[in-house]
Amino acid sequence: MKKYLEHLKKGKILLIPFDTVWGLAGDAQNYQTVKTIFEIKKRSLDKPIAILLQNLVYIKTISGERKIEKKTNIIKNIIKKYLPGAYTLLIKTNIKPNLSPPCFKIQNSEYILGLRLIDQKYLIQKIATAYNQPLTATSANFSGQESIFNAKKAREFYNLIPEKYKKRIVFIDSKEECSGKLSQIIDLTHKTPKKIER
Repeated sequence: MKKYLEHLKKGKILLIPFDTVWGLAGDAQNYQTVKTIFEIKKRSLDKPIAILLQNLVYIKTISGERKIEKKTNIIKNIIKKYLPGAYTLLIKTNIKPNLSPPCFKIQNSEYILGLRLIDQKYLIQKIATAYNQPLTATSANFSGQESIFNAKKAREFYNLIPEKYKKRIVFIDSKEECSGKLSQIIDLTHKTPKKIER
């Protein structure tokens, strides 16, 4: 575990299986790390990526505890119901999160974030919990291409990454199986929660 935490502190990016697909995980507060992930994926910076939380309690911190308390019990129950799990929850807050800008969207003077928290049996969640800071939770693929569900395809993706970025990537084959399905997005930014098809 220590070596993974050291990699993250040094701004490196983990190419590792999540519960759903293989992903790229880096310190979500390190702008250069996040920017590098976007460059590797060839993803536009105006398309935010989700973050992996270290625990459920952190939702109050990242979104503002008072803001959460103003939500209805329905929203609170949804958060408790779906996390941890194969879901990405979109939340809205008027408190600027302590994250790199590509990890959130600004809309009408409010901040919209995509939050993930998965089962502790997965190595990536254990790493996030031990690191005690949010990590990026974006699929390991080039923008617009299919997601990766196994180590062989992940290695092929790694081999296609330009050499100038490879020294920042740490390939971790934890032998864990992905479900092969993208996380279900649940939008909690409106009065009525709704599922978003992907």
